[in-house]
Amino acid sequence: MLQAGEQERPLFRTDIDHALTGGRPDVIRRRVADNLRQAEDAMKATLAATTIADLHRDS
Repeated sequence: MLQAGEQERPLFRTDIDHALTGGRPDVIRRRVADNLRQAEDAMKATLAATTIADLHRDS
């Protein structure tokens, strides 16, 4: 369901322009983007391992 809704787009936008350039801002921007990608990958892995039966089991 997530893939259908997102159509293979990233969940977090990391291409936002800002006024800061060069050096440290670029490093921070890359680190934030990397962390957001890792969070998305972890969420997708968790969702992929969850079945409808798993969701129904606790109700």
